[in-house]
Parts: sequence; C-alpha cells; structure tokens
Amino acid sequence: MKKSNERCVIIGYTSYRDLRKGSWFIRALSDELKKALSSQDDVNFAELMTKVTHTVAYDYSTQTSGRWKSIKQVPCLYSTLTKHIHFPNRTLADQPTD
Repeated sequence: MKKSNERCVIIGYTSYRDLRKGSWFIRALSDELKKALSSQDDVNFAELMTKVTHTVAYDYSTQTSGRWKSIKQVPCLYSTLTKHIHFPNRTLADQPTD
C-alpha cells in the first residue's frame, strides 16, 4: 500500500501559525468563507482564494529577534479544477426551516 505524501507547504518552506489562534491561511480562509456565505452577492471560489492570499500576504506577519525584523508568507495556490465553483447569494428566505 502506498502512503499519501501530502504537505501543507512546498518542500523547503515553512508555514507559520499562532499556537493559540491557528494557521494564518486557515484563519484567513475561515474569515473569507464567513463573509462569502453572509454576502448578498454570488462569490466565485477563485476570487475568494485570491482574497485569502492577499490577506495572508499583507495582513499577517510575525516579529522575530533574529536576522529579520518580521516574517511574511504568501500562499501558493495550485488548482486542477475543471469547473467554476461559486457560492450563490443566500437570503434568510432561502434557508431551510425545521
């Protein structure tokens, strides 16, 4: 049986995370998904992921005492999707009721 060889980052690079708050990428993704699902507009998945990349690249950094004053990271998104994914707008009337 072959093992899956999955990684959260490209070999040779590091993914940063706050021990209490979690990884920068997952935090940004969670925030953007919440915005998308509460939006009145349709949201395209590729646009959402671009916003996540921008957030991680520009809004997150860590302070160090070493050689660099701060450390940044930029997600590398690779897709083999063959169809568009979008989140249609959803109003309260569209929500299922019990």
